[in-house]
Amino acid sequence: MSYHRTIKYLDYCESGERIKGGGVWKVEARDGNISMEIVLRDVPCANKVQRDVILQTAGQEYFLGKIQMDNGSGTFSCQWDGVPVEEWEKIVIPLREDTFVVGIWQVQGQTPKEEDSEAPDSDLNQADFVDVDHISDKQEPGVAADRNRIAEEKWQHLWNIYPHIKPYGDHREFLSVRPADFLIFREESYKKVNNSFLLHGYYNYGHLILARVRRQAEYAYYVGTPGSFFEREKQVAIMFGFESFECEKEPAQAGDFGYYMMRVHL
Repeated sequence: MSYHRTIKYLDYCESGERIKGGGVWKVEARDGNISMEIVLRDVPCANKVQRDVILQTAGQEYFLGKIQMDNGSGTFSCQWDGVPVEEWEKIVIPLREDTFVVGIWQVQGQTPKEEDSEAPDSDLNQADFVDVDHISDKQEPGVAADRNRIAEEKWQHLWNIYPHIKPYGDHREFLSVRPADFLIFREESYKKVNNSFLLHGYYNYGHLILARVRRQAEYAYYVGTPGSFFEREKQVAIMFGFESFECEKEPAQAGDFGYYMMRVHL
């Protein structure tokens, strides 16, 4: 018997830009039988209206039914025996002209895991980790080594519970994260969740990456937001605190897909 359960977050968008969260999309697949539930909350929409629920795959759209909206909320559920989950890309609920709710199912190089959830904050929270934000290097000798050890332990924990992604099809493997997951970072890095350049890449591609990079005797950690490399884009990224650009081949050429990288602290 095969069983797969996933929870995706939905976003409310206007003119292609993400404005706020819109709800959740729950999917259960058991031996090829798929059931899904969509719950919308606080979505700007006319009262007492019905809207189409559309599943998109590569080059195809499937009408699943209509969701009844009342005061910005609504619930939709259905059974599905069509295209398997491995081919899904996203769910879309058009609301008005240039406004819609969207949920990204699968990103390049990522395959949904069995018995896994894309909403790990239900299992993981800040209390799971030692609080290192209030340790002062001046007050306690060896604190740098302690922070490195704690960060390594946290990384191993995250590696076991977060989805993995190989965007370049080679040995490089990263964790797939969302802005909602920034609670795993220390306070100064958590605040970067509101970085406009980071969010722009996330809402265009539906994911961010978390990478670990060897720096001399210790590891450094970076969040990457997806995008294409252009000199003007690079200059904007620098203004927003990004340090580098990683892609399939170095050096990056104009138009290459990759990730603008920003250092964070676990």
